[in-house]
Amino acid sequence: MGLTSSVNNNIKVNKDFDTITSEPINGIPSTGPTVGQTSGSIPQTPSSSSGINTVQRDPRGKKVHSAYGKKSTPKTLRYRSYRLLHIHRLEALVEIPKGANINEVIEDLTKILQYKEVKVKTPPPKKRYKHTTYREKRGESINHRYYFAKKKDFIKLITHKTWRVKEFLKYMKTLGVSEATIKIELYVRYSEYYETKIVNALNALCLEFGDKCLEHKKPFRGKFHYFWAWVKIEYQGIPYTLKSYRHLYYRDYKPTHPEYHPKVEASVSLKKIPIISLNIDTVIKKHGVLLNTLLHVVNPRVILGEYELKETETTQVMTIDRDLARIIRGITRRLRLESLIEIQFGNKEEAIAYLLVERGMTPGQIAKMGLYSKSMIYKIIDKLINNGVIVRVSRGKYKWNNRKAVSVSKKLLVVSRPMTLQQFVEFMKETKARLVQDKHTPVLEYEDDYIIRRVIVSSLLIEEDRVVEQIMGRTRVYPIPRNMLRQLIQQTTQT
Repeated sequence: MGLTSSVNNNIKVNKDFDTITSEPINGIPSTGPTVGQTSGSIPQTPSSSSGINTVQRDPRGKKVHSAYGKKSTPKTLRYRSYRLLHIHRLEALVEIPKGANINEVIEDLTKILQYKEVKVKTPPPKKRYKHTTYREKRGESINHRYYFAKKKDFIKLITHKTWRVKEFLKYMKTLGVSEATIKIELYVRYSEYYETKIVNALNALCLEFGDKCLEHKKPFRGKFHYFWAWVKIEYQGIPYTLKSYRHLYYRDYKPTHPEYHPKVEASVSLKKIPIISLNIDTVIKKHGVLLNTLLHVVNPRVILGEYELKETETTQVMTIDRDLARIIRGITRRLRLESLIEIQFGNKEEAIAYLLVERGMTPGQIAKMGLYSKSMIYKIIDKLINNGVIVRVSRGKYKWNNRKAVSVSKKLLVVSRPMTLQQFVEFMKETKARLVQDKHTPVLEYEDDYIIRRVIVSSLLIEEDRVVEQIMGRTRVYPIPRNMLRQLIQQTTQT
């Protein structure tokens, strides 16, 4: 039995996907559904024999006629119709001010966060610290750690409920805590049919923005499964970790069970965020854009199991990064082409030239591979000829003219990134960027082999006699004239 006919997961399809905007990443819409519905907001429904529940309400709470018990073919939802990211884990880490009574703080937190039962676990002390865990249930705990050398206390909240993070930070404000480290993990469970496409998209992000890419494949039923595929990238100046992974014992489940199918997850850790103006809903939406864009490009089928329907909260991210989507599409096509001819190339122009000259393929034959349209291939050929890489011998036949002259017209990638003044200067030194605009909002520009990157520093305002820094709700004014700032930048970048 095929996967499509065996998965019983009927949710009303939302047809208003066209409302997704292409506005900048930092311009997250203020309207729309509230981030993080309360647990249990999606009502409990009877489970089907497949192990994937039918749903009698869509994610917005509207009634939907269930096909449970009928002979109609059940279907899963494509992501562009579902458009919800599940909150897998939230963490908030703070340093407790000196003089605070830790026992009273823990007691207050268990009451404020409405812990039903508390299981206390205190393992033997380590050399550097001692710690105690106050656990309610899986994924819900308060961790206290005391460092001997620093003589400092830290408390970390681990939860998947946004209201608990809000109450935790609200209480910490009363203790005089000003900063927190926030960690967010968002995920979507998807049909294994799209696993290779998801992993290719992760690899595309790693090739463009990444530092590390790791994979662990397992052979199962005549094909490879990605037990996990993990990439670490820097996007919008912030480190993200993305991974596609499976349940430890997924082989024990049938394809009709949700736990058999993989998840794709994005996690980000934001250090020393001022909590006075911190809105956790906005932060989750903003940092969900990366995963939302990846899923928008691949558009996999979404799988909803017991955990997704009854336990997790969800957020709806309306914004996608159009430039990022184009990068993912372009590199995934090249990766598919490389897998077909088993040779790795630096860009698509080099790959097309190889097929034309070395393999003797015609533009029509390359187009039949299904990766590029015929018109796109002819554009690439014209570019290769104009750059002197190949020459046309006869109709559909080409030869090398100067193979080393393969060049790519560099694309312009514009991103907006908040920085402090110190980070701004250090970033220019590391990337050897040039200051394109130093009036009002500064703009930097630097390039690599393939892309010209233009960075709009949204948190700085350069005026004639001063520099204003506005970041995370905090404003600082530096009495540095524009001319002096130029000299400072010049001296720093030349060293």
